[in-house]
Amino acid sequence: MPKISVIVPVYNVEKYLSRCIDSILNQSYADFELLLINDGSTDNSASICNEYEKKDSRIRVFHKENGGVSTARNLGIENAKGRWICFIDSDDWIEKEYFNAFNVDSFSINTLKIQLYKQYNENLNGYTNLFDDNIKSIVTSNDIEKYNIFSFTAPWCKLYCLDLIKINSIRFNPNISLGEDGLFFYEYLKYIDSIDIIEKYLYVYSVGTQNSLTMKYHELSKVLYYLNRKSKYVLLLYSKFGLSDKYLYSKVAVDVRNELFNALYRYKDNRIHFFFKMLDVDYELYNLFRKSKTSNVLEFMIKYIILLKINCKIMMIQKNY
Repeated sequence: MPKISVIVPVYNVEKYLSRCIDSILNQSYADFELLLINDGSTDNSASICNEYEKKDSRIRVFHKENGGVSTARNLGIENAKGRWICFIDSDDWIEKEYFNAFNVDSFSINTLKIQLYKQYNENLNGYTNLFDDNIKSIVTSNDIEKYNIFSFTAPWCKLYCLDLIKINSIRFNPNISLGEDGLFFYEYLKYIDSIDIIEKYLYVYSVGTQNSLTMKYHELSKVLYYLNRKSKYVLLLYSKFGLSDKYLYSKVAVDVRNELFNALYRYKDNRIHFFFKMLDVDYELYNLFRKSKTSNVLEFMIKYIILLKINCKIMMIQKNY
């Protein structure tokens, strides 16, 4: 059995797919299997996958009707045979020592290992490191807060324990396309004891490709669903990892508010964003948090979600005028 199962969801990425697959096959660490999940591609992606499967026995290809990236990743989880799994997006690529850097033989299933990454802009042909160069291994709640690890929710750059995922039935939610990565990440954190950062930039995250999910619009109801679920997870992890009240406010109030702003800003009718800003939600949110005691954070959470829904209804009323 392979030590690592590599899951790559594939959808209409014929321009970038070979670059991704070649980077995986060229790894210095060879004890892995590669699962290519073709999610109903309409371009030449399926044929590319089939050709690579013929060339390397470590590759298994699965073809399915288009159902979204979550269904593709879940299919990969169901068919994985390795002890560990990692996800790689089909328009990204990894450098030669990426798998080797995880050092899979030397860590516990109760530890989540996270590598750093650099961003490559396809339009500008440029790289950017997105983390502090002085980042250290995560061993305390202060480090989690300092480097804001809870905001790095993408499934890639992480090595997950397959048994832990299957035993606890952790899956990507196929019914949402906003924040499904984050919900998977937060659910996994419930079952581990520590996070360890590997100080290497060996994953290359590509931006500027046409198939990026960040370019899609999301229904307001789905935005609220994600924010509600995220808030509950953050509350749970706040207690589990002993995080500070200040960090809780920044994650539950400020970050969530900003995510809602960003989601609404993508709507074609920019008046939605304008009216939301006019409501001065940040001030109301701050007053709610200031009046709430740490021991009664759940009540604050409920108030916060209700406040979001009320303000969104006001926005929709304004929008119709």
